[in-house]
Amino acid sequence: MRITKSILALMAATMTFAACSNDEKITESTPKTVALTVKLPEFGGASSRAIDPETTTGNKVTINGNVTIIARVSQGGAITNTISQAITAGSPSTITVSGAATWIDVEANGDNGTETDNVNTRQGSATSSKVRLFGGAAVTPVGVGGGNATCTPTINPDMARVEVKGSLAGPWTHLNDLKIKGIYINNVKLTRGASSLTRIASAAWGTDYAPSGQFEKMFNTDLGAGVGTGVAQIAGGQADGYNFFPQQDLSSPTTKEDVMKKSIHVIMEVEFDKKVGGSGPETGWLNVVALKDNTATNYITDFEAGKVYFIDLADIKDIMDVPVPPVTPDPDPETVSVDLTVSIGQWTVVQVKPEV
Repeated sequence: MRITKSILALMAATMTFAACSNDEKITESTPKTVALTVKLPEFGGASSRAIDPETTTGNKVTINGNVTIIARVSQGGAITNTISQAITAGSPSTITVSGAATWIDVEANGDNGTETDNVNTRQGSATSSKVRLFGGAAVTPVGVGGGNATCTPTINPDMARVEVKGSLAGPWTHLNDLKIKGIYINNVKLTRGASSLTRIASAAWGTDYAPSGQFEKMFNTDLGAGVGTGVAQIAGGQADGYNFFPQQDLSSPTTKEDVMKKSIHVIMEVEFDKKVGGSGPETGWLNVVALKDNTATNYITDFEAGKVYFIDLADIKDIMDVPVPPVTPDPDPETVSVDLTVSIGQWTVVQVKPEV
């Protein structure tokens, strides 16, 4: 009986040790002050559904209200302190955290009662409070500015962005005229936590790209000359831009037909006049459903937070200036595609190339 009790006691002690050994401990220690300096990325302020300055370096994001400061025992580890505090970007702010904290995350422009996780509410100025910012950095001992440690995180946008800029203007080889009448963003996440992309079908176009529609803020039919009026170019230094939640295709697609399933779609309504075989101005839909990097070699399958994907209308001109432009009578059909090379950039701007 004694032997049995001893064995049971030993087993209980072992089980207790095993259970405790999996818990992350926050060691009690003397609180420390940290000189926290939050850095903001440099990027411009193009707005969605408006022709505004394209994203360039030199302008900084705007923080609205307090930031949330989260101290942790390690990167991604247990939280020791959560602090809400106003800061001035680039200037040290002294905070007091647990002595066990070795990492600090900072969130700015977090959700509030009027801004939800719907992609439509994340439009407006790229420098506005509608773009959530997040980042973190290690806490370094022996600080300055009144603290006994320092921390300098850079907070970045948690949205990706696409911008269209440039000119379609002639001379053309096969066309008498070429204009763009509207830009529509399709096949993106409707909400940040969505597990799949939302693709608006042609039959629902007029309903979903309208007030109270699923993508009410994800299109623009006034590119500088009035609603529905085509333009040959977007004014120099200007762009038409849209924020969207990051999206990635983990299946490693290699063909345009596979890439388009999880790539952002940029649909353009174009007006053109063919030199041969035409009967005056025609209107059709150009479906950019895959993007390549600026080498025109690799498809982009990971649209990353903090990057701006630039589409140059000069590349659209090259695609359209052919004997039979690759347009469709309906927007974003299942069976027709265009791919495009783009450029990627800070935010970070990424030049890209289109394919149709």
